[in-house]
Amino acid sequence: VRQRERKEIPAALSEYHLRSRGSSPAGRVMSFSAVLTLVFLAFAVPLSVIDIRTMRIPIWITYAGYAAALVYLSVYGRQHLLNALTGAAVIFLLFLFLREITHKGLGFGDVRYSLLCGLYCGFPGILAGCALAALGGLLYFALFHIIKRNVPIRNVKIPFAPFMTAGSVTAALIVANFL
Repeated sequence: VRQRERKEIPAALSEYHLRSRGSSPAGRVMSFSAVLTLVFLAFAVPLSVIDIRTMRIPIWITYAGYAAALVYLSVYGRQHLLNALTGAAVIFLLFLFLREITHKGLGFGDVRYSLLCGLYCGFPGILAGCALAALGGLLYFALFHIIKRNVPIRNVKIPFAPFMTAGSVTAALIVANFL
């Protein structure tokens, strides 16, 4: 009886292993994009909260996010890696350009964080994410200006990371469902 139990346990474990590894569509626990979203949010949410509280985006969290996203993409999503790197490069260059034309009105933390958003959304999803983030930031600015009319426009500082996070997740959901 004990020998039979020993033989059944590895079979049961291997069956569980195959189901959890996604060998069949019915056995998938989480999709690639769902796990990538969780990886992104694990870094994006703390960055957004810190940006709201301090108007700063810590470098170490951003770099850890790059590493986690690149490792995950390299191991589980090689077919998406080029798209992710393209999205990251495009949005980084766009944000760097925006930083220069706004005379550093956009912080370099936001520029660095855009790379993580680009890795998550890929190309062209990051363009939609950027547009949604800009729209959210503009609405925030308009409401802030309406509520506090006596604050000069040049003195209004907007924590942009939360809008980038919301725009990136929304764009990724839109791209995943419609393209």
